[in-house]
Amino acid sequence: PQLRGISRAPTMVSSGTIVDQEGYDSETGMWYSPGVVLPSVPEQPNADQIRSAVELFTEDLLVDFPFAEDADRANCLALCLLPLARELIDGPTPLHLVMKPAPGSGATLLLETLGILAGGTAPAILTEGSNEDEWRKRITSTLLRSPDIIVIDNLRRRLDSSALSAVLTSKVWEDRLLGRSENVRLPNRC
Repeated sequence: PQLRGISRAPTMVSSGTIVDQEGYDSETGMWYSPGVVLPSVPEQPNADQIRSAVELFTEDLLVDFPFAEDADRANCLALCLLPLARELIDGPTPLHLVMKPAPGSGATLLLETLGILAGGTAPAILTEGSNEDEWRKRITSTLLRSPDIIVIDNLRRRLDSSALSAVLTSKVWEDRLLGRSENVRLPNRC
């Protein structure tokens, strides 16, 4: 069977089922290899179980980070939930912007933690490119590793790149391999 990738988080598929058993899933073409051992979830959770799950994120995981605005907290919560719903989305997923009130407030640590929860490993970390050529090279070299999540950290200026805009809205990224005269086509699922 064709293998599309490895999932380290449980995934909801179009049939409405959740892939949470280790191994190959024929509907998605993904191999599920849990990065974090999760407790079992009942088919029909009761109100207390749902409230407890919400509190795990809102009152345990995200409570200590000094978000600049409530929208930033909502973006982090959406980022936590995206891996579960990723297979329901046929195409690119949105960029999540997390604003912090000051340097050194722990945004990178927060995003690394969310990446570990979502995919079992810390996300790929990029810094901004100084020009379009540099953005393109960074995007290509990062996508070659097939990361689940990419964090663009420590932005110092307005995020403005045609290469970044293109990758954010495409299923497949094509670019020339560095040091070669050949192109590579890479699926964009992060």
